[in-house]
Amino acid sequence: MEIPYEKFNKKMHANLVVAKGARPKIPDSLKPSSMKDFLNSCWSQHLNKRPTAKGVSKFLQGEVEKGMGGVQIMLNNTARKSTFVNARALREVAKEAREVDGV
Repeated sequence: MEIPYEKFNKKMHANLVVAKGARPKIPDSLKPSSMKDFLNSCWSQHLNKRPTAKGVSKFLQGEVEKGMGGVQIMLNNTARKSTFVNARALREVAKEAREVDGV
């Protein structure tokens, strides 16, 4: 399978994909056909017509369940938060822990 727009530089990509709405060709052999519709909706030029993250998750969960013969699955959709810990804060927490332990 070829990588879409592999030989494009940023200017070519911006002109063709962003400005003119070009999208990779989806093979006719892609099954199920609902996957084609799904991919096309994800690539809509109109952002408000694209599925939400929740919609993507729900669609993919349904496809997996169909592929498993109707067995229901539960996806872990917990939100992840980025955390940043700086060295000073880490040292302060370690110092407080040592003081509590009497070290």
